[in-house]
Amino acid sequence: MILDFRDFSNKTVNDFKKKAEEFKKDFKEESKEEFNSYEEAYNKYSGMQGSDLMKEFLKMAEEKKKDGSLNDGKIRDLYNSLAPMMGEEEKARLEDILNLIKK
Repeated sequence: MILDFRDFSNKTVNDFKKKAEEFKKDFKEESKEEFNSYEEAYNKYSGMQGSDLMKEFLKMAEEKKKDGSLNDGKIRDLYNSLAPMMGEEEKARLEDILNLIKK
């Protein structure tokens, strides 16, 4: 299966931005630093094309595997936490991505 992020629409991105702004307004002062790090990551990656985003994701996963903060158990836990919220096609795409990380 070929991984394709083109179906991740601008509407989805705009909806995320709107919800993020609403969430940020309600966020407690002591948590703003953590939120800002998420916002920085979003700003860094939101403009990337699907193939560039996948390359960056795989690079980060490899770094996490090397430093011991990512292993097969954590990958399995990630799948188990996300899969119940996904349709069959999305699950298959997630499995493909996670299998690339496991290599």
